[in-house]
Amino acid sequence: MQNQFATLSTLYDKVRDEYTTFNNMKIETIFVDNKSLSLAQRLTNTEKFLDQIEEKFLRRQTIIQSYNNILEKLDELTKQLKSNYNEVSKQSEIEKAYEVFNLQILLIEEQYKNKIEPFEEQIQIINNEKASIIDEIRKSKMYSMYLKTTEPPVIITQGEKESLEILLNQKITNVLFDSTIDDWSLNSSVFSERVLNKSNLCVLIEDTNHNKFGGVFNGEISDIGHYHNGGESFLFSLVRNGTLNPKKFRKSNNYSFYEMCCYEQNSKVLFSFGFYDDICVYKKGIDKNFCKPCTFTAKQNELTDNDKFVTKSIIINY
Repeated sequence: MQNQFATLSTLYDKVRDEYTTFNNMKIETIFVDNKSLSLAQRLTNTEKFLDQIEEKFLRRQTIIQSYNNILEKLDELTKQLKSNYNEVSKQSEIEKAYEVFNLQILLIEEQYKNKIEPFEEQIQIINNEKASIIDEIRKSKMYSMYLKTTEPPVIITQGEKESLEILLNQKITNVLFDSTIDDWSLNSSVFSERVLNKSNLCVLIEDTNHNKFGGVFNGEISDIGHYHNGGESFLFSLVRNGTLNPKKFRKSNNYSFYEMCCYEQNSKVLFSFGFYDDICVYKKGIDKNFCKPCTFTAKQNELTDNDKFVTKSIIINY
């Protein structure tokens, strides 16, 4: 391409000189026939005039050809520039960087998983000890008497339950977690230990604006703090602004591997559905819950009134 620029520069210098010479030519372009002269002189005058006109015509043609040569070279150069531009445009560093970013995330997750592994057995022993103590408290006579005398809040009506069972294509039986009874506070939540190694979870959330919605994860929560992929998980809207209107939202093509993640006790987040947190629920009393559909096909405000909501209750069936 450097040679093409040099050729253009040479051609331009040439045509510039030719054009200057052409404009400096002193040639009369209007012929006046002096009839007072002899016929021979008049004929000679016509021949001189025609010679001058022909000289200017030939110079003009030379300049025109020089300009055409430049235009042809410019056309070649333009095509080459467009070709180079298209080639450069095809190369996407952002796309390549994104792939490496995702690889970094996977490597970091694997790295920290390896760091945690030596302590998993000890953590499990501690969690089992804690669960045993809490179970003993719940089995106490006074605790049981209180539960018997207290009317449990209605989280889901019979009609809502039947509609949800149609969405799930199965009966709802076992309750794994109930936020009206079970602890879901920061540093003491039993949520993660309840869902660990469980599969086919149905998470129903009720917010303070009379919306009931959630997600179904059909895989197994094999560990805590990592996203899991069940394959056929989906989100659903059961009640919208107090009106029963069941809808199912399957996965889109966006980050479809990231279906559900349950978080550790010391994390402010309780659980989330979707890579960009289509539904993200924080621990009890932490007012940061949000709903921004991405991984699943729900549109904004199809589950909640806006991208933020306040959790009233959570119930998990399996």
